[in-house]
Amino acid sequence: IHNVLISLIENVHFHLQNLDSQFQIHANFQKYLWRLNETISLRIIDGDGFKREQFKLIDVDFEGRILVANKSGDQLKFHHGQGFIDL
Repeated sequence: IHNVLISLIENVHFHLQNLDSQFQIHANFQKYLWRLNETISLRIIDGDGFKREQFKLIDVDFEGRILVANKSGDQLKFHHGQGFIDL
């Protein structure tokens, strides 16, 4: 386990040193973002329960919030726990 952990740390360290900036990290992250630019069903906390709405997944910002657009094109941001993506 020790050797695997050392190898993992070295690998992460190597890749982080080769990234130019936070913006490059974000661009690399976006390449693998699940359902990017697709319609998702999102359950949003609404009072005592949830309401389900359809949104287009646009991005994840630097604070970890998902950025979505509703059918009218309005953009909204949700933190972890404020909404849940239906699979």
